[in-house]
Amino acid sequence: MKFAKLNTRLIVCFKKEEIINLLLIPLETQLFKKILNSHLKGEVIKQKDLKDIATEHGKKSAKSKQNEIWVAIFSLCQNIEDSTDICFYLKDKFNYKYDEINSFEDLEKSKDDPPDVIIKRINGEYVEFELKIYDGEAKEEKLFDFIDEKIFRHYSDVGYNFCITLKPKSKMLSLDTFEKLHEKIKKTKNREKIGKICLIFNENNQFYIFVHLYPEFSIYKIPFETPRLINI
Repeated sequence: MKFAKLNTRLIVCFKKEEIINLLLIPLETQLFKKILNSHLKGEVIKQKDLKDIATEHGKKSAKSKQNEIWVAIFSLCQNIEDSTDICFYLKDKFNYKYDEINSFEDLEKSKDDPPDVIIKRINGEYVEFELKIYDGEAKEEKLFDFIDEKIFRHYSDVGYNFCITLKPKSKMLSLDTFEKLHEKIKKTKNREKIGKICLIFNENNQFYIFVHLYPEFSIYKIPFETPRLINI
């Protein structure tokens, strides 16, 4: 974890492994308590019990808004091939000489937005992203209305990039729909200062589909990997 200044604001930057460690602290605490209680009672620690704790933690995490945000962040890191760090702006009251970030909760309390996340590249460039979640109908008009309301009407004068996680309530969007959205956005006013707009969604737990919607148009797949939280 490192602190730096960006645009006169204090930021904190993590390696991907450091962020994963922060996210796993609650699970590690649960496992430690289980092991400690078993020792105190003189009981044999069953591997199945530890696996059950890990499985339950994974299920709860997968259903949370937090999970969607981190999926987007890690996908952005993979998309930006020369990315090195995941960074966040910190609130003005944060004093890096005295305040600490030792958990995900600490990070949530200390970080300041917009933007939601900053990806640092190997050349020292910082790429700022706002993250959105869309869970409406899988229709071109509905998705465009969402982009218009959540992006164009609020961020037309800033150069943020945007990543939208799709969780539509109906059948997944088609390639033709994405292409039409791309063309429609290019013709829209108040988008001149908007940076990149990308979409991401889960395809049958096999791939994450990553769509560059604006300014260029492209689609590719990221293999879906279920992280192994512990090795038992």
